Amino acid sequence: MADDEHKRRRVKGEFCANAAKDDCGCDSHNDYRGNCKPAPAWDVSVADYAYAQIGKNKGSKKKFRWKHGYEAHHLLCVGTVTKVLIDGRGISQIIRETRWCVNNPMNMHAMPMWGHTIKYYCDIDTQTVGSGGSQPPPWKNIPQHDWDHNSKKGYRFEVEEQLKAVAKKLRENKKQHKAEAKKLPDTLEKLSDHFFGQLKERGERCEGTDNGWKKGGKRKDWFHPFSMGNDGCVTEKGYPRGDFDQQTAGKLKWLKDQLTGKL
Repeated sequence: MADDEHKRRRVKGEFCANAAKDDCGCDSHNDYRGNCKPAPAWDVSVADYAYAQIGKNKGSKKKFRWKHGYEAHHLLCVGTVTKVLIDGRGISQIIRETRWCVNNPMNMHAMPMWGHTIKYYCDIDTQTVGSGGSQPPPWKNIPQHDWDHNSKKGYRFEVEEQLKAVAKKLRENKKQHKAEAKKLPDTLEKLSDHFFGQLKERGERCEGTDNGWKKGGKRKDWFHPFSMGNDGCVTEKGYPRGDFDQQTAGKLKWLKDQLTGKL
């Protein structure tokens, strides 16, 4: 996800919330991207895309490209785990004695970005949007990692609320810190499994993502399966249509240049 998601990299005792590349550095030596690599692998020719983005560097703006085949999503988000558990009030000793890593396979899930889906369904060469091939993309029915992950009451909000409830129980039982530290990994694994199930259900809403795209012009809720948010907190986006005027065609050419890394 964005840099702000992973910037607070912390380890406390045996509790690891370090999302470093290749090896997180704890005794588990987890590679968080490797722990959720799609199997079978998503074809790079349809999964990779690049886009230009403006960022600030010491007051100046810089244009750069980003290219990725899939997003390595932490079901219990790194920043939220750090905020609520590692930095949690009154539970420091329990966390320090808990052997758990935020990058373990149970907590990882490969997800597409909206750009992956746009590239798959768009005919980039002719700059027109169509229904794509007869086969859905390999990430069919998986919500988009950049759609309601960080919205006001989106995915991270839900994770934080669940972890706050865990932290509250830990504070209530902090005198039994050894027993609580022993139970906590199982509690967190069950939460990871819960959110994996939530994302699976959300990706299958309204006939799923493939039908959502192909029938988008015919149903108002086409975008629901693309969102990580629950039913009441889904953010709507405009549906790319095929009946373009000149202005729309120009915007699509700009999108083409973004996806192919020409900007």
